[in-house]
Amino acid sequence: MEASARIILAGNLPAAYIPLLVAGIVAYWLALVFLISLLTGWRKLARLHPADRRPSGHDVRGCGMQCGWGMNYSGCLNVTFSPCGIYLVPMWFFRMGHQPLLIPWDQVGGLTTRRFWRFESLLLPILATHRRVVLHVPAAARPWIEQYQRPANPPGKA
Repeated sequence: MEASARIILAGNLPAAYIPLLVAGIVAYWLALVFLISLLTGWRKLARLHPADRRPSGHDVRGCGMQCGWGMNYSGCLNVTFSPCGIYLVPMWFFRMGHQPLLIPWDQVGGLTTRRFWRFESLLLPILATHRRVVLHVPAAARPWIEQYQRPANPPGKA
């Protein structure tokens, strides 16, 4: 094999180093995603509300979640609304350190609407944590949320 065929990329990196470079990038990504799970409080939520399986219900992809101030899962969450609660799991490439969650409806605050230009999204605060956690879902999910979410004080039970 010619010397020029063995040298690639930056001009001096032998082809044998490519697997090491790829492994290093993958390891860096996995460590970064795991660190994000610690910083956002996802792992604490997973200890409080673990999900052993995805419940049947209505699926919504591309949702977001704000965890405290400055930490967001923007459009990378898959959500299932079911009678037993809200199931949350990140897209596959963000799953390291992010076990699926099943937040029961009694740990979900009241539904509010946010409008930005002509777009509408729904905000659901998650009450089961010491930090501010708000789930952002498309407005199209409103019927499912209203179907499953029980009022905190049902009429006649105050």
